[in-house]
Amino acid sequence: MTDLVRDYFTLFANQGKGFFLDRTFPSAVGSASAAHSGWSTRFLDIDNDGWKDIFVAGSHVVDNVELYSPGAKYEEACFLYRNVGEGRIEDLSGRVGPDLTVAGAWRGVAAADFDNDGTLEVAVSRLNGPAALFVKKGGAAHNWILLDLQGNRSNRDGIGARVRLVLPSGRTLHEYVTTANGIYSASDKRVHFGLGGNEHRPRRDPVAQRDRAACRETGRQSGAARRGDGALMTAARVVLLLAVCLPSRVRKTRRCDSFDRPTVTASRPWIRH
Repeated sequence: MTDLVRDYFTLFANQGKGFFLDRTFPSAVGSASAAHSGWSTRFLDIDNDGWKDIFVAGSHVVDNVELYSPGAKYEEACFLYRNVGEGRIEDLSGRVGPDLTVAGAWRGVAAADFDNDGTLEVAVSRLNGPAALFVKKGGAAHNWILLDLQGNRSNRDGIGARVRLVLPSGRTLHEYVTTANGIYSASDKRVHFGLGGNEHRPRRDPVAQRDRAACRETGRQSGAARRGDGALMTAARVVLLLAVCLPSRVRKTRRCDSFDRPTVTASRPWIRH
């Protein structure tokens, strides 16, 4: 949850059964955000390493806050907090290229794989200025999987369906189908998972709520080595954000008619050419 300067962004860890634990300071989110204000925020795996990172649109609420609050700023940059595992984050906001440091009255955040290459892009709206589309350049070439779910008996988009994904290591990832994402925002409903260095596509074990659904998946696996630790985020101006569709040409797809009876197990690695 974002907040205003000197109030810290808050991170609550879901402990299950309706109980949440405040992990703001143990995670380092508190110290990283103490001097900043934020609006919409988004959990997403920006580097496909299997851990969800945090992207925040920066800006204060009051446009003349500098007049009465020393140290506060109305226009701020966006923030990127990388999940390093074990419940901690690393602040990469000033280390992933100059575009992310551009100050503005940023508001809404939407994430989608706009170019269908397996890496999520982030679109951010701005008051009294053009929106921006941040695109990751460089960094490690990790594997990924992208699922498009359709409801058969309830809502056509499969909104609310949960997906549990088990990696070969036994580690389990969770996601659900939604477009909701903070203020002024709606993201792509496709479910994206970063797989890290796993060489084989994991067993998919979807769990349906109130409905069976059909799913279509796209994915990639690559043996590419790390191309450097300094991944860059570049920005491109956008005028209108349209709905993102699946690529018209996909190397491998399989359908499962039953949402609770998956059939995809994968036989060959995905390779991006």
